[in-house]
Amino acid sequence: MSIFEKKCKEPVKNIFCFIFCIFISISSVALAGQSPRQVSMTIHINKIYNVNALNKTYSIDGYMVTKWQDDNVFPHLKLQRGKNQISFENQDIRDKLFELYPAFWLPTLEFINVVNSRNIPNKRIVITKGLCQHTAKNTESENSSCVMYNERFNAIFYSNMDFKKFPFDEQFFLIKIEPFSKNNKSLVFVDSKQYTDIKNDTCPNINTDNSSEPLMVEFDVNCINNEVVDVPYPHLGDNVKFSRFTLKIRAKRISTFYFWQFILPLFLIIGASWAVFWIKDFEPQLSTAFTLMLTVVAFSFSISTILPRLPYSSFLDSLVILGYLSIFVTIIFIIANHFFVQKDNIRKYLFWVNLFRWLMPTLVTLMVLLLVLLFFLFD
Repeated sequence: MSIFEKKCKEPVKNIFCFIFCIFISISSVALAGQSPRQVSMTIHINKIYNVNALNKTYSIDGYMVTKWQDDNVFPHLKLQRGKNQISFENQDIRDKLFELYPAFWLPTLEFINVVNSRNIPNKRIVITKGLCQHTAKNTESENSSCVMYNERFNAIFYSNMDFKKFPFDEQFFLIKIEPFSKNNKSLVFVDSKQYTDIKNDTCPNINTDNSSEPLMVEFDVNCINNEVVDVPYPHLGDNVKFSRFTLKIRAKRISTFYFWQFILPLFLIIGASWAVFWIKDFEPQLSTAFTLMLTVVAFSFSISTILPRLPYSSFLDSLVILGYLSIFVTIIFIIANHFFVQKDNIRKYLFWVNLFRWLMPTLVTLMVLLLVLLFFLFD
């Protein structure tokens, strides 16, 4: 209970206290019934680039457009007769707009998942007489004005990405925006939209322009959508929530390059190692197997420069390890079969050779299927 409520419960001793108590009560009721300011949010993405698998970061270049209703600003603007719109760009926003109307309201929005401060090359405020699209028609008045804030931004963002299925992985790139100091009782996001140059049946609101460049080079963006939710912040107080706009970009990696340049050559090397079972002499068998082992090592070093550096093994890493194991088992078999079987029983030696001609391809095939199950079906 506040001190004012306590005072109002005491017997009224003078007329001034009585008037003061009535004023506080009326103000409390007015503030309690005041609806939050509605701000529409629109995001246009130009480019997503510099995807860092180790840090789980990516850079985004785009535009943010916000609109809100402000019926107090238009009377303060010095407009020519018949002109219903005025705009301010970059430094003019502070030098001219705030000079004309120092009490101009501009929301302080922050990107929640940005790694560093975002760069804003250009920004603009356009004030138009009338109502915004998201504003109810019955609220229009003589001084109604719609304020649009537009900025171009580029920044590095963070998202909890998973690259275990690389190079057949699918990622979500997020942009999270919240007001810095206004909770959902003071500001809420409404009428959220996003504009890109792709189209998908699951995302009917996405615009399409076939002449435009793709959003990403290594990924195929197949869906973009957004949501507005209230996020609680218990450390700020009980029932304190902030309105959050989240843009979700779903993209699947284009794996064609990795298949032809890495996966297919790797399987060709593994398959070539099985040729030793058709070679009769021991020394050519051993030299061929060791040569192919060194080939896999060199192949692994060559691809490590362009593959993502991860603290865990991806699907492609597991295939390389499988290549090592396959050739290593082949070498062990050649040596063991030569020293422990061939000298005593030539028929037994040939039996094991014929068995491994089909056993090794079968085992490798089963291991590949097991990896597919582990990484894609049981993940």
